[in-house]
Amino acid sequence: MAPSLRHLAALALATLSRVSAFDDISIASHVVAGQDAHVFFQNDISLGSDSFDAQYTNYRVYLSISPPGWGSNPCCWLVNSSAIDVVDLKVQIPASVGPSASNYSIVAMEFITDSELYGSYTSGFEYSRDFTLTGGTGVWSAYETSPSGPFALGDADNIPCSAYECARNCNQQFYPANLGDDPNTYESAYESTYKCVAACPGVTYLSWDALMSGDDGSSTSSTSSSGATATSVASSGSTQSTASSTTKSEATATSATSITSTASSNATVTTTSNSSSASVASTTSARASASSQSSGAVAGSASAFGFLVAFLVSFLVFAHN
Repeated sequence: MAPSLRHLAALALATLSRVSAFDDISIASHVVAGQDAHVFFQNDISLGSDSFDAQYTNYRVYLSISPPGWGSNPCCWLVNSSAIDVVDLKVQIPASVGPSASNYSIVAMEFITDSELYGSYTSGFEYSRDFTLTGGTGVWSAYETSPSGPFALGDADNIPCSAYECARNCNQQFYPANLGDDPNTYESAYESTYKCVAACPGVTYLSWDALMSGDDGSSTSSTSSSGATATSVASSGSTQSTASSTTKSEATATSATSITSTASSNATVTTTSNSSSASVASTTSARASASSQSSGAVAGSASAFGFLVAFLVSFLVFAHN
């Protein structure tokens, strides 16, 4: 019985170790804002039925921005959706996202494009090593550097990095009332901030009325009307880019198909995949408009469950011995 328990403990620990996307994400140690940069993703699709990554169809790529006093956190997306078997993406980081600094990183999250599962069936976040961004023109706002400030300027799943400075200006416009220190002004300030960010180009927030009614069937557009002013500042990388990508050949067959899928930000991901890679749904088109989600909470739940299972099984093993 003991060997079986040890096997279960090892399996539980292995499951625990793979709640986040991919085995590794890499990018050059120095990146110039507004210029093409390649991001490489190491997946485990070659493992077939034992693959963690192959259970997902797509992944999203974020930028982690760390103002003074913040930890690393996905703040906006660079590529809204890419097929899971794509291992090389070309991205541009807008200069306006922040100043030149050495603590930027790339983040990925895997998901399934099925509308009934999206938002509940996602991986955890996987981070690259920090890299240095040069040519940054963004300036941290008082809202971002406030000790009472949140970890981001909005929902990273719905804010392209091309609109991040607009979101920064919106949050700063209604600062400090939108921090919540004064309950008499917070509700109005929060609503104004939300509507302002929702009006930024490329942002896919729900309309305020839909948010309040619990109806998630419609999103605002960048031209939506609100009582607040949305300020968009153009930069060399402000138009959310065309992302060229190349897929890895996991199978031995040589017949290939070129596939193009369009994400909600008008960013286009062009991939080349082997037709024999049947285990990967690389032909699945990207979801047109992603709903707001809390993937970190999902990953946290999975991690907590895996930890609990591993602990209980390990306890049984040692108790048996």
